[in-house]
Amino acid sequence: MSQIKVSVIIPVYNTEKYLVKCLVSVLNQSLREIEIICINDCSTDNSDEIINKFQKQDSRIIYKKNSNNKGLSISRNIGIECARGKYIFFLDSDDYIKENTLEELYYKAYEYNLDILYFGFNEIQINGEKVKRKGEDFFPDIIEGKDFFCNSMEKNNSYLMSWTAIYDRNFIKKNNIMFEKEIIFEDDLFYVKALMTATRVSSVNDCYYGYMRRDNSITKSTNNIQKKIWSLCKIMVKTYEYLENDYDDRVNISLDKFIRLESKALINYYKRIDCFDMSDVKKHRADYIMLSIASSSLYNGFFQFKLPLEILEKIRENQKIVIYGAGKVGQGLNELLCERGICISCFAETKLENKLQINGIDTVEIQEADRDSLILIAIKNKSYKLVDNAKSLGFKYIVDINEYI
Repeated sequence: MSQIKVSVIIPVYNTEKYLVKCLVSVLNQSLREIEIICINDCSTDNSDEIINKFQKQDSRIIYKKNSNNKGLSISRNIGIECARGKYIFFLDSDDYIKENTLEELYYKAYEYNLDILYFGFNEIQINGEKVKRKGEDFFPDIIEGKDFFCNSMEKNNSYLMSWTAIYDRNFIKKNNIMFEKEIIFEDDLFYVKALMTATRVSSVNDCYYGYMRRDNSITKSTNNIQKKIWSLCKIMVKTYEYLENDYDDRVNISLDKFIRLESKALINYYKRIDCFDMSDVKKHRADYIMLSIASSSLYNGFFQFKLPLEILEKIRENQKIVIYGAGKVGQGLNELLCERGICISCFAETKLENKLQINGIDTVEIQEADRDSLILIAIKNKSYKLVDNAKSLGFKYIVDINEYI
């Protein structure tokens, strides 16, 4: 083969239903001087047989097998290390590319000596019926990566993934731009790394990439939301490091906006979990402060690790729930419970001068509450006094929330 112009890197994990279409879309490209690097991340379906069959038919396919499941980031990094082409193109194994994609992108990038060339993509539902075009905002001028990043942030263009660009391999290798290991949303950090380093970046308005949106894809396979939360924390920490550089105000503002977008995503995931495994903190101490900052806006700044599952289940078993303590702790607890679909009967105080409502919920004196109610003690200091008082009034079901604040 003559000099390789493009290395196509395809991580593979249990995508037998889509892999044939993916590989055919690459092998049928008009640009013939390419290599296709397939990295099988210990698939348990027929992906191995499919790749072997195609490799026998076309010597441009280079097949790598991971000894154990290493994840998307490491698989892509293996592809980068193996790549010999002038440019690198990332393709997920359940997606595909249009005809002439590699030829058109290669010659555009080569002609203008680009570090990175971005393009648009089509988001396609698994039934093929719904198509969304992504990448309407494009910047045809050749500019520095930092300026491109700022343009994207200012246009609210959040659709720039690792696979929506072609990259100069020497640029990637020289600057050691690799995917962060053992995180989800690895594209986000790769995007920042690349653009903060690149000097010649441009984009085209064409949509070359077909992104198959499916619930169990390689990017959505984990049910461990907590891992997603820690991944977002790490991305934010790493991005903050760029703010220590002597960038101009526009770049710093854009980096700050990027961090806030990541924080918003973190909060959305944080709200979806019943509880947070505190044992994970030791493994993520460097990222813990970021979690503290991001979650401080929730529950009045209390209940950072939410409530243990056994406490939540005990609360769910009761139809009458009273939060004893109508201050910030009690209101934060109510916010947490509402988020989990649990409604309380009322707030309670030991003494109440005036009847009042908090977010539409009545506040009563504790002695007025139904004795069959579950009493949740929600006060930061000296909660034992409220526990003793509730017991003296004949309440049988009492939970002191103080230790989870």
